Order: sequence, then structure tokens, then C-alpha cells
Amino acid sequence: MKFIERLFKGDLDVVGDVHGEIDGLEQLVAKLGYDADGNHPGGRRLVFVGDLVDRGPDSPAVVEYVWPQARHSAF
Repeated sequence: MKFIERLFKGDLDVVGDVHGEIDGLEQLVAKLGYDADGNHPGGRRLVFVGDLVDRGPDSPAVVEYVWPQARHSAF
């Protein structure tokens, strides 16, 4: 896995500062049209900026949700 890659050619959905809010994250991702594996029927991709964890009610759940998808370049 390279640390620097060319930017994905296509539409992106940028999500910032999740702060451990797993319920809000899951609702947002579903509302944007992504399935449980992080795939979008229109080929869009999620980009996370800011803090995924810190201060929220369930930071470990956010990491468990994002990590497998990010490792497989689904996002």
C-alpha cells in the first residue's frame, strides 16, 4: 500500500470529524447511498478528514467500521 496515490477520478463524499459518533456515521453513510461494505452504486468514494475518534460515545466502533473498508480501498 502506497502512502501517496493519485486522486480517484470520480465523485467523492467528504466526511469530517466523526469523533466516535458511530450512529451518526452509519446513518450518514446510508443516506449517501453506500452499502454496508462501503460501496456506492454510482461509484462514489468516501473520504474521511479530521478526527474519527476522540470525545464521542463509541470511538472503537468507528475504527472497526472504517478500518476494514479503508484497508481494502473501498473508501
